[in-house]
Amino acid sequence: STISATAVRTFAGRLKKAGVEMLDAPVSGGKDGAAKGTLTCMAGGPKEVFEACREVASFIATRYLHMGDHGAGQIAKCCNQVAVANAMMGVAEALTLARKQGVDPALVREALLGGAAKSFSLEKHGQRIIDRDFVPGFSVKLMRKDLDLAAQAGHDSGAAMLGAHAVLQLLEALCAQGEGDRDWSALGALVERLSGIDEKTN
Repeated sequence: STISATAVRTFAGRLKKAGVEMLDAPVSGGKDGAAKGTLTCMAGGPKEVFEACREVASFIATRYLHMGDHGAGQIAKCCNQVAVANAMMGVAEALTLARKQGVDPALVREALLGGAAKSFSLEKHGQRIIDRDFVPGFSVKLMRKDLDLAAQAGHDSGAAMLGAHAVLQLLEALCAQGEGDRDWSALGALVERLSGIDEKTN
């Protein structure tokens, strides 16, 4: 799970007193990665425990990385969510700009995939936005939870989380509107609505 790094350190301390070792090991790669066993696993904890768990991790992950001590795995996952959230915001704004200017967003997506703007968010979630397909793979409310953890980690360490805070506010708005169970690419539909575009428009 993606949870607080501070909580992880507390759990690890309590378990250590009971003679139990632990790793915090959140993953990235989505449902497809889980089904194929190709997730990326970001682990925090003692290196010897990390190595002892390598065989188990190999069943779910093709990338198994030791990030540091307890909590480091959670921070790495927060960094992942910050990066993808900012990428998603860029995709949502780009496709909205295309629609507002009367340019086919599907053609814009195709063009952008051939250059420096290419990303997983553009490839997968950009298509979801265009198709109005918000059946959840990863829900709004889960991404809101993850970004809230990232924002708190940023606050605690003095790191500026400007983009993450902006996306978090939009995700909170979607949840307040009863859309927390939609795929989080519904962020694109919200940006369109804020721009005066009806979601039913093709």
